[in-house]
Amino acid sequence: MASKMFSKSANSKNKLKRNHFKSASRARSEECIWEIEDKARNNFLSASLRQHEITTDSKRKKSHLVGREIVRIITRDGVRDLLVSNKTPNSQTVFWPEQELSRLQANSKVMTVEDKMQELKLSVQKNEKLKEQSEQRKQKLKEIDTAKVSKMEDQKEPLISDDNENIKLLDRAFLAKQEQEEEVKKANRIILATKCSIIRDAQIAEKNEIAREFRNENLRLEKIMLEERDKALVEEELKREQERTNLLKYSKEIRKQLEERELIRAKEVERIEEEAIAMKKALDVMEKQEQEKTKIRNEKIQKIREGLQKSSQWTQYFKNLQFEEERIAELKVQEYMRQKLEREKRLALERRLAKEEKEKEYERILQRQQKLTESKSERNELEYRRQREEVEREFRRREKEAAIKKREMADDIAKARHVQLEEVKRQRAMQIARDEANFKEFMEKLRIEKDREEQRKKLRHENKYKYRDEIVSQMTQKRLKKREEDERIKREQLAVVEAERQREK
Repeated sequence: MASKMFSKSANSKNKLKRNHFKSASRARSEECIWEIEDKARNNFLSASLRQHEITTDSKRKKSHLVGREIVRIITRDGVRDLLVSNKTPNSQTVFWPEQELSRLQANSKVMTVEDKMQELKLSVQKNEKLKEQSEQRKQKLKEIDTAKVSKMEDQKEPLISDDNENIKLLDRAFLAKQEQEEEVKKANRIILATKCSIIRDAQIAEKNEIAREFRNENLRLEKIMLEERDKALVEEELKREQERTNLLKYSKEIRKQLEERELIRAKEVERIEEEAIAMKKALDVMEKQEQEKTKIRNEKIQKIREGLQKSSQWTQYFKNLQFEEERIAELKVQEYMRQKLEREKRLALERRLAKEEKEKEYERILQRQQKLTESKSERNELEYRRQREEVEREFRRREKEAAIKKREMADDIAKARHVQLEEVKRQRAMQIARDEANFKEFMEKLRIEKDREEQRKKLRHENKYKYRDEIVSQMTQKRLKKREEDERIKREQLAVVEAERQREK
């Protein structure tokens, strides 16, 4: 299994490497072509020399150019002498090119898989960048060619009157003539041949380098695959040995756990029995307390009933007392009325006697007047009249005083009776209010005591049921936990048995 996996990974890496090498070779060859074209164009564009400078330059040849092939290139901007490179370059070079130095430095490093993947990514990015630069150069060259064409078209317009245009026309004719010379054609052929040779050499070297790197990469991957396979075999053997050791260890541990669980189960059964006994005792104690509280409550209710009965007796007593007071007051009123009638009778008798006495006195006065009339003069008659008026005045005064005294006595009697009745009513109202207040206070205390007793009873019932529910819930949870533990132990035992069976196979 491990060897197949390594072979698949090696194949994928080889494919990726080959694709990378192909793309890199294409990019390098294209880059070389464009560099050669750029150099050639720069050489052509920078060769803008006049004809008289060509002769002077030919006289001043340097010593290191002796025996070397020189190609003269004439453009519309000037003329240049190009040095053709040797077909057999000097093998003993003083310095290395920058690319060769970079290649040697890169090959001298020990590359890991991660470094190679990183290098592959960088090369892909570089190729993309080179492609972009190549496209930019192509676009730039196209623009330059377009500008040249437009410039040449502008220069073709006839301007005979202008001397500058005549000079330009002569220059173009001279350049066209120079381009038809054999030396220029030979230079172009040499440039094309050099370009093809350079491209072919670069492609051959790149192909050889790709083949060498591909062989090295295959050898390295095969070596890694063998090492990984040996390592996987060793790890597999160690893993099997570790599994056998762990299996023995787990079997011993499971036996030990089973023994411990049996002991814990026995202790749990004993604890549950003790809790059941304690719960029964607690329920008995709670029942006794409930009975005692019920007895105390009944005694309080009995006392309250006795208090109510006593209050009712006191109320009846006060009612009887009030009735007796009213009866006594009525008797007093009757006695007062009887005495009043007796006084009125006595006064009537006295008035009648006084009237009779007055009539007798009047008769005597009349008789005396008659005698005086006969015997006395007019003076005596006036005296008689004056005395009679005084007697009548005195009689009216006495009658008035008696009437005033009688009226005052009646008013005093009415006031005394009214005050007595008001006092009796006030005392009766006060007693009734006191009785009602005492009764209300007593009933309020009874109601509060009853509410408190109901709340205490309700709280006791709630606590009792809550305690019972908690005990039942704890027992249920322990039973479920015990069942889950038993199932887990069974599963572990089955797993151990299955593992031993597989190991024996």
